[in-house]
Amino acid sequence: MELIKEALNTARASRDAERRVGSLTAAELRSPPAPSETWPLPRVVLDPRHLERERIVSYAMTDPSHVAFNLLRTKIYKTMGDNKWSTLAILSPTAGCGKTTVSVNLALSLARAGCRTVLIDLDLKKTSMARALGIKTESSIGEYLEGKAELQKCFVQIGETLSVGLNNQPVRFSSEILHGERIDELIQSVKRALRPNFMIFDLPPMLVSDDAIAFLPRVDCSLLVAAAGMTTASQVDECERQASAAGSFLGVILNKCESTAHEYYNYEGY
Repeated sequence: MELIKEALNTARASRDAERRVGSLTAAELRSPPAPSETWPLPRVVLDPRHLERERIVSYAMTDPSHVAFNLLRTKIYKTMGDNKWSTLAILSPTAGCGKTTVSVNLALSLARAGCRTVLIDLDLKKTSMARALGIKTESSIGEYLEGKAELQKCFVQIGETLSVGLNNQPVRFSSEILHGERIDELIQSVKRALRPNFMIFDLPPMLVSDDAIAFLPRVDCSLLVAAAGMTTASQVDECERQASAAGSFLGVILNKCESTAHEYYNYEGY
Protein backbone atom coordinates (compact mmCIF):
# COMPACT_ATOMS: atom_id res chain seq x y z
CA MET A 1 0.00 0.00 0.00
CA GLU A 2 2.83 2.43 0.86
CA LEU A 3 4.43 1.79 -2.53
CA ILE A 4 1.14 2.59 -4.26
CA LYS A 5 0.80 5.82 -2.27
CA GLU A 6 4.36 6.79 -3.14
CA ALA A 7 3.72 6.15 -6.84
CA LEU A 8 0.53 8.21 -6.74
CA ASN A 9 2.28 11.08 -4.99
CA THR A 10 5.08 11.01 -7.57
CA ALA A 11 2.62 11.06 -10.45
CA ARG A 12 0.64 13.88 -8.83
CA ALA A 13 3.80 15.95 -8.31
CA SER A 14 4.81 15.45 -11.94
CA ARG A 15 1.33 16.47 -13.13
CA ASP A 16 1.34 19.57 -10.93
CA ALA A 17 4.76 20.53 -12.26
CA GLU A 18 3.44 20.20 -15.81
CA ARG A 19 0.56 22.52 -14.90
CA ARG A 20 3.00 25.05 -13.46
CA VAL A 21 4.88 25.03 -16.75
CA GLY A 22 1.61 25.69 -18.55
CA SER A 23 0.60 28.58 -16.31
CA LEU A 24 4.00 30.19 -16.58
CA THR A 25 3.83 29.81 -20.34
CA ALA A 26 0.86 32.13 -20.58
CA ALA A 27 1.95 34.58 -17.91
CA GLU A 28 5.70 34.83 -18.37
CA LEU A 29 7.29 32.77 -21.11
CA ARG A 30 5.56 33.95 -24.26
CA SER A 31 6.46 37.63 -23.91
CA PRO A 32 8.35 38.26 -27.17
CA PRO A 33 11.69 40.05 -27.45
CA ALA A 34 11.60 43.75 -28.26
CA PRO A 35 11.29 44.23 -32.05
CA SER A 36 14.56 46.18 -32.22
CA GLU A 37 16.44 43.21 -30.74
CA THR A 38 14.86 40.35 -32.65
CA TRP A 39 16.71 38.54 -35.41
CA PRO A 40 14.49 38.02 -38.50
CA LEU A 41 15.12 34.28 -38.61
CA PRO A 42 13.84 32.16 -41.50
CA ARG A 43 11.13 29.72 -40.47
CA VAL A 44 11.35 26.08 -41.41
CA VAL A 45 8.81 23.26 -41.35
CA LEU A 46 10.07 19.85 -40.27
CA ASP A 47 9.23 16.59 -42.03
CA PRO A 48 7.57 14.24 -39.49
CA ARG A 49 8.54 11.14 -41.47
CA HIS A 50 12.20 12.14 -41.47
CA LEU A 51 12.08 12.90 -37.76
CA GLU A 52 10.53 9.53 -37.03
CA ARG A 53 13.41 7.79 -38.81
CA GLU A 54 15.85 9.82 -36.71
CA ARG A 55 14.09 8.96 -33.42
CA ILE A 56 12.92 12.56 -32.92
CA VAL A 57 9.69 11.69 -31.11
CA SER A 58 8.84 15.01 -29.42
CA TYR A 59 7.62 16.67 -32.63
CA ALA A 60 4.68 14.59 -33.84
CA MET A 61 4.24 12.88 -30.44
CA THR A 62 2.86 9.73 -32.05
CA ASP A 63 5.55 7.55 -30.46
CA PRO A 64 4.85 6.82 -26.75
CA SER A 65 8.53 7.50 -26.03
CA HIS A 66 7.85 11.23 -26.22
CA VAL A 67 6.32 11.05 -22.72
CA ALA A 68 9.77 10.37 -21.27
CA PHE A 69 10.99 13.66 -22.70
CA ASN A 70 8.02 15.48 -21.19
CA LEU A 71 9.05 14.12 -17.79
CA LEU A 72 12.67 15.07 -18.41
CA ARG A 73 11.53 18.53 -19.50
CA THR A 74 9.62 19.01 -16.24
CA LYS A 75 12.61 17.99 -14.12
CA ILE A 76 14.96 20.22 -16.10
CA TYR A 77 12.50 23.12 -15.95
CA LYS A 78 12.07 22.86 -12.20
CA THR A 79 15.74 22.39 -11.34
CA MET A 80 17.00 25.14 -13.63
CA GLY A 81 14.16 27.47 -12.62
CA ASP A 82 14.77 26.96 -8.91
CA ASN A 83 18.44 27.84 -9.43
CA LYS A 84 17.76 30.66 -11.93
CA TRP A 85 19.82 28.82 -14.56
CA SER A 86 19.27 29.20 -18.28
CA THR A 87 22.13 27.37 -20.05
CA LEU A 88 22.46 23.58 -20.28
CA ALA A 89 25.13 21.43 -21.93
CA ILE A 90 24.30 17.92 -23.17
CA LEU A 91 27.29 15.58 -22.94
CA SER A 92 28.22 11.99 -23.72
CA PRO A 93 31.34 9.90 -23.01
CA THR A 94 31.80 8.74 -26.61
CA ALA A 95 30.13 9.00 -29.99
CA GLY A 96 26.97 7.00 -30.62
CA CYS A 97 25.31 7.47 -27.22
CA GLY A 98 22.42 9.51 -28.64
CA LYS A 99 23.12 12.91 -27.06
CA THR A 100 22.00 14.78 -30.19
CA THR A 101 18.75 12.82 -30.21
CA VAL A 102 18.21 13.72 -26.55
CA SER A 103 19.15 17.37 -27.16
CA VAL A 104 16.68 17.80 -30.03
CA ASN A 105 13.83 15.98 -28.29
CA LEU A 106 14.32 17.94 -25.08
CA ALA A 107 14.42 21.26 -26.96
CA LEU A 108 11.23 20.42 -28.86
CA SER A 109 9.49 19.42 -25.64
CA LEU A 110 10.51 22.63 -23.85
CA ALA A 111 9.42 24.75 -26.81
CA ARG A 112 6.07 22.99 -27.00
CA ALA A 113 5.49 23.91 -23.33
CA GLY A 114 5.89 27.56 -24.30
CA CYS A 115 9.48 28.07 -23.16
CA ARG A 116 11.55 30.22 -25.50
CA THR A 117 14.28 27.72 -26.31
CA VAL A 118 17.51 27.98 -28.29
CA LEU A 119 19.31 24.79 -29.36
CA ILE A 120 22.89 25.16 -30.60
CA ASP A 121 25.08 22.50 -32.21
CA LEU A 122 28.64 22.81 -30.90
CA ASP A 123 29.73 19.31 -31.88
CA LEU A 124 31.81 20.98 -34.56
CA LYS A 125 33.41 17.86 -36.00
CA LYS A 126 29.97 16.48 -36.91
CA THR A 127 26.77 17.63 -38.58
CA SER A 128 24.52 15.30 -36.61
CA MET A 129 21.91 17.85 -35.57
CA ALA A 130 21.31 19.16 -39.08
CA ARG A 131 20.96 15.58 -40.27
CA ALA A 132 18.59 14.66 -37.43
CA LEU A 133 16.32 17.61 -38.17
CA GLY A 134 16.63 17.30 -41.94
CA ILE A 135 17.34 21.02 -42.41
CA LYS A 136 20.22 23.39 -43.14
CA THR A 137 21.00 27.00 -42.30
CA GLU A 138 22.40 29.60 -44.69
CA SER A 139 25.69 29.62 -42.75
CA SER A 140 27.24 27.39 -40.12
CA ILE A 141 28.01 27.89 -36.42
CA GLY A 142 31.55 26.74 -37.18
CA GLU A 143 31.88 29.41 -39.85
CA TYR A 144 30.75 32.09 -37.40
CA LEU A 145 33.27 30.93 -34.80
CA GLU A 146 35.96 31.12 -37.45
CA GLY A 147 34.92 34.69 -38.26
CA LYS A 148 33.51 33.80 -41.69
CA ALA A 149 29.75 34.26 -41.21
CA GLU A 150 27.13 36.41 -39.51
CA LEU A 151 25.65 34.71 -36.47
CA GLN A 152 21.97 35.19 -37.33
CA LYS A 153 22.52 33.39 -40.64
CA CYS A 154 23.42 30.26 -38.67
CA PHE A 155 19.92 30.02 -37.13
CA VAL A 156 16.43 29.05 -38.18
CA GLN A 157 13.16 29.20 -36.28
CA ILE A 158 10.88 26.21 -35.74
CA GLY A 159 7.40 27.20 -34.63
CA GLU A 160 6.98 30.14 -32.29
CA THR A 161 9.35 29.25 -29.47
CA LEU A 162 12.32 27.24 -30.82
CA SER A 163 15.40 28.63 -32.57
CA VAL A 164 18.17 26.29 -33.75
CA GLY A 165 21.80 27.07 -34.61
CA LEU A 166 23.32 24.40 -36.84
CA ASN A 167 26.74 23.24 -37.93
CA ASN A 168 26.58 22.35 -41.63
CA GLN A 169 30.16 21.22 -42.14
CA PRO A 170 32.93 19.76 -39.97
CA VAL A 171 35.45 22.16 -38.41
CA ARG A 172 39.04 21.01 -38.29
CA PHE A 173 40.41 22.83 -35.24
CA SER A 174 37.28 22.69 -33.11
CA SER A 175 39.03 22.57 -29.72
CA GLU A 176 40.88 25.82 -30.32
CA ILE A 177 37.66 27.44 -31.54
CA LEU A 178 35.76 26.41 -28.42
CA HIS A 179 38.50 28.02 -26.34
CA GLY A 180 38.17 31.27 -28.30
CA GLU A 181 36.50 34.56 -27.40
CA ARG A 182 33.82 34.28 -30.11
CA ILE A 183 32.11 31.57 -28.06
CA ASP A 184 31.31 34.18 -25.40
CA GLU A 185 30.17 36.57 -28.12
CA LEU A 186 27.87 33.86 -29.50
CA ILE A 187 26.21 33.25 -26.14
CA GLN A 188 25.73 36.91 -25.32
CA SER A 189 24.48 37.81 -28.82
CA VAL A 190 21.90 35.02 -28.73
CA LYS A 191 20.71 36.08 -25.28
CA ARG A 192 20.28 39.69 -26.41
CA ALA A 193 18.56 38.90 -29.70
CA LEU A 194 16.37 35.91 -28.81
CA ARG A 195 15.91 36.28 -25.04
CA PRO A 196 15.63 32.53 -24.46
CA ASN A 197 14.36 30.98 -21.29
CA PHE A 198 16.67 28.05 -22.00
CA MET A 199 19.76 27.56 -24.15
CA ILE A 200 20.77 23.96 -24.86
CA PHE A 201 24.23 23.18 -26.24
CA ASP A 202 24.97 19.84 -27.91
CA LEU A 203 28.67 19.31 -27.16
CA PRO A 204 31.26 16.85 -28.54
CA PRO A 205 31.89 13.54 -26.71
CA MET A 206 33.96 14.12 -23.59
CA LEU A 207 36.45 11.27 -23.86
CA VAL A 208 37.59 11.81 -27.45
CA SER A 209 38.75 15.45 -27.19
CA ASP A 210 38.92 18.39 -24.81
CA ASP A 211 36.25 20.34 -26.72
CA ALA A 212 33.51 19.83 -24.14
CA ILE A 213 35.70 20.56 -21.13
CA ALA A 214 36.82 23.80 -22.76
CA PHE A 215 33.21 24.93 -23.02
CA LEU A 216 31.62 23.66 -19.79
CA PRO A 217 32.64 26.60 -17.55
CA ARG A 218 30.47 28.84 -19.76
CA VAL A 219 27.17 27.09 -18.91
CA ASP A 220 25.11 26.82 -15.76
CA CYS A 221 24.76 23.04 -15.72
CA SER A 222 25.27 19.84 -17.70
CA LEU A 223 23.61 16.49 -18.33
CA LEU A 224 25.31 13.27 -19.45
CA VAL A 225 23.85 10.77 -21.97
CA ALA A 226 25.17 7.21 -21.64
CA ALA A 227 24.29 4.25 -23.87
CA ALA A 228 23.17 0.94 -22.38
CA GLY A 229 25.41 -1.92 -23.43
CA MET A 230 28.06 0.45 -24.77
CA THR A 231 29.05 3.00 -22.13
CA THR A 232 31.06 1.55 -19.23
CA ALA A 233 30.68 2.48 -15.59
CA SER A 234 34.24 3.82 -15.54
CA GLN A 235 33.45 6.11 -18.48
CA VAL A 236 30.40 7.48 -16.68
CA ASP A 237 32.43 8.00 -13.51
CA GLU A 238 35.17 9.85 -15.37
CA CYS A 239 32.73 12.09 -17.24
CA GLU A 240 30.79 12.83 -14.07
CA ARG A 241 34.04 13.75 -12.31
CA GLN A 242 35.07 16.13 -15.07
CA ALA A 243 31.62 17.69 -15.47
CA SER A 244 31.21 18.19 -11.70
CA ALA A 245 34.62 19.85 -11.51
CA ALA A 246 33.60 22.28 -14.27
CA GLY A 247 30.20 23.25 -12.84
CA SER A 248 26.79 21.95 -11.77
CA PHE A 249 26.14 18.39 -12.93
CA LEU A 250 22.47 17.35 -13.10
CA GLY A 251 22.74 13.61 -13.70
CA VAL A 252 22.85 10.79 -16.24
CA ILE A 253 20.37 9.68 -18.89
CA LEU A 254 20.67 6.00 -19.76
CA ASN A 255 19.78 5.74 -23.44
CA LYS A 256 19.24 2.79 -25.80
CA CYS A 257 17.70 0.53 -23.16
CA GLU A 258 15.86 -2.62 -24.16
CA SER A 259 12.54 -1.79 -22.54
CA THR A 260 8.93 -1.06 -23.22
CA ALA A 261 8.06 2.11 -25.11
CA HIS A 262 7.05 4.14 -22.06
CA GLU A 263 10.37 3.26 -20.39
CA TYR A 264 12.50 4.10 -23.43
CA TYR A 265 14.64 6.57 -21.47
CA ASN A 266 15.63 5.98 -17.87
CA TYR A 267 16.71 9.05 -15.93
CA GLU A 268 19.09 9.04 -13.02
CA GLY A 269 20.29 12.13 -11.26
CA TYR A 270 19.69 15.16 -9.08
